[in-house]
Amino acid sequence: MFKCSDIVELSPDKAVYEGDALAKIEGFPVFVQGGCPGDRLKVKIVKANKNYANAVIEEILEPSPHRVKPFCPLHNVCGGCGWQHMDYEFQLEQKRN
Repeated sequence: MFKCSDIVELSPDKAVYEGDALAKIEGFPVFVQGGCPGDRLKVKIVKANKNYANAVIEEILEPSPHRVKPFCPLHNVCGGCGWQHMDYEFQLEQKRN
């Protein structure tokens, strides 16, 4: 469905492991690094196979109401706090579901 370096617009609807967000385009799963449910994003596909694709954010077209500025300057480097771009109450809600 996609190939590497494709640019697409999408809106993730679920937070997943390590702070990524899951969007589906025509039922095809796309995992967005650093995405937040409710964002409207322009993303670049960096990995694609027959079952899913991985993408990175090129541009936040409209931020989610749950998106916040991470308090740790290393949040996207060390891997220890991947959900800091989502407000805390929303993090808890996503982890319960």
